Amino acid sequence: MSGIVTELGIVGLMISSLITLLFYTIVSFNKREDKRTESFQETIFQIHTMHKDERAEWKHDATIRQEQTNDALKELSCAIQDLVKTHDISIKV
Repeated sequence: MSGIVTELGIVGLMISSLITLLFYTIVSFNKREDKRTESFQETIFQIHTMHKDERAEWKHDATIRQEQTNDALKELSCAIQDLVKTHDISIKV
């Protein structure tokens, strides 16, 4: 680079300054982009973890609802059987 400055004088100095500024801008932009990407990845990981926890809660709640439904169906079935026995009703399926 110093060869350009000595041959072209002030124009060479301006060219080398612009090249240096361009290089600095690119490097600085890449560093900021890397930080943003890292922050984004961390946020995505946190969202994924929260969603995984929510899915576990949903599964637990669904299991409880299913057990309650099964119990209600058993009680209903027993009540129908008792009615059939007490009133001597025949049910054709």
